[in-house]
Order: sequence, then C-alpha cells, then structure tokens
Amino acid sequence: SARSPHLCALLSAQAQPVADIIPAGNTSVDARSLDLDLQAAGTTVAAVRTAIEFVLADDRAASEAAFWPRFWAAAGRGRPPRAVATAARKGEAQGVEEALVTLDVLLAASLLGLPRLQDAAEARLMGGDAIAP
Repeated sequence: SARSPHLCALLSAQAQPVADIIPAGNTSVDARSLDLDLQAAGTTVAAVRTAIEFVLADDRAASEAAFWPRFWAAAGRGRPPRAVATAARKGEAQGVEEALVTLDVLLAASLLGLPRLQDAAEARLMGGDAIAP
C-alpha cells in the first residue's frame, strides 16, 4: 500500500490510541500531535503537506497515469522559486525548482514512511516518468 500506517492513524478521526502507534518512551507525542524535526530531515513543511495530500488522495486507483502529473504539478504550485533556482541559467530555473520540490517531497516521504511516494520522487529526479511501479 502507498499509505503510511502511522500517518493514517494519526490523521484518522477514529484513530486508535497513539500509545498503540508510537513506540513507548516517545514523550513528545500527545493524542493528536507528533514532533518531526524537518530541518534535521532536510525537508520542508510544504513537502510534508504534499506527502500528506498523497496519503489522502483517493483518485490514484482510477488512473495512475493521470494522477502523477496532477500530483507533481500541484506539489510546486504557489511557492516562490528559491534563490538557487532563480540563479540558474536562462530557461533552467523552472526545472531546478521542480527538482528541489521533488527532493523535498522525497525526503518528506522517507521521514513519513511512504515508500511508494519515495519511488515516484526518485523516478522523477532520475528523469523517469515518475509513475511508481
């Protein structure tokens, strides 16, 4: 499955008690929160939000081929380009920003335990069709 059981349980209104999900001894968790060090993971809040949108997406099964282009287009929408992207050679700024967004999503997927999203991000970064196998 593409879904992270830990994340799904935390997002679900009928989630099982957090004590059943989070390992014992983790004192940073209450009934509805989980502390994630995004800076240490090398990712961003926007990328985690994108990963959560992936988990919640219900239109993947209908058409995988149609899902991924829409997903990646939405992943970078509304974000200002980073300095490294704007400093790229003429005509390459958009591609650099798309690669940075994909890398952020890859790191967020790794942090949240979403192997299918990791595979899709890796494929996109390597120039593949970005459709998870």
